[in-house]
Amino acid sequence: MEELWLMDIDQNKLKISHELAQRMLENKFPECRLFSTLDLEQALADADFVLVQIRVGGLDARIKDEKIPLKYEMIGQETTGIGGFMKAMRTIPVMKKITDKMQKLCPGAYMVNFTNPSGLITEYLVNHTNVKSIGLCNIPIKMRQWAVDTFAKDVPDAVVDYVGLNHLSWVTGVYKGYEQLMNYTTEGFEDFSSELVSCAKGYPCGYLSYYYNKSSQYHKLKSLTRSRGEECKLIEDELLTLYQKPSLYEKP
Repeated sequence: MEELWLMDIDQNKLKISHELAQRMLENKFPECRLFSTLDLEQALADADFVLVQIRVGGLDARIKDEKIPLKYEMIGQETTGIGGFMKAMRTIPVMKKITDKMQKLCPGAYMVNFTNPSGLITEYLVNHTNVKSIGLCNIPIKMRQWAVDTFAKDVPDAVVDYVGLNHLSWVTGVYKGYEQLMNYTTEGFEDFSSELVSCAKGYPCGYLSYYYNKSSQYHKLKSLTRSRGEECKLIEDELLTLYQKPSLYEKP
């Protein structure tokens, strides 16, 4: 990678991110040049890959996505259900603006989308734009690590079978050669019953609890003192403070 461009609409966050990224690159990839800009077109020009993680309306909009549905006895969550749909409706028009500019400024580039609701946004990109796109989610990494830690901690060459995409996925097997190491207990998986796991012959990712355990998840969300969006506001403030430490040169 010769160049990395950071783009944001918030100048303060962009400055903080740039300084941290600069230290990280100097530590691992000193040959890569780093740039930052508030101008989307400048960031897109001649790009090979465009990584997109945006939140239209900021965390305040997320909090509304989480709280408004609860008033009507529906789950409020940024990725699934009506909350996720509300977020998608705000986000898709902005994604269209980005992809339109990509077609003019970097027509051969891949868009790697990390914006939630990942499934809906990626479906839009694939079906309604001409931009080459990939939907990204960290759930597979976490699920695979959980499966190895739970069923194959001392098996260095274990193979994990993972099916599905983004927030609709299961771990269906953990193998050493042809030996199945996975069982269908619910150890570490309190959100799902043993009957469900045994019937599905696999462990669902956590997001599926909003469908399989709809009622209990609704009541859990209803009982929270703070929504996840409100928690994220506090986390964001902590991270921005942490990012400014001159001694920090790895992702915390």
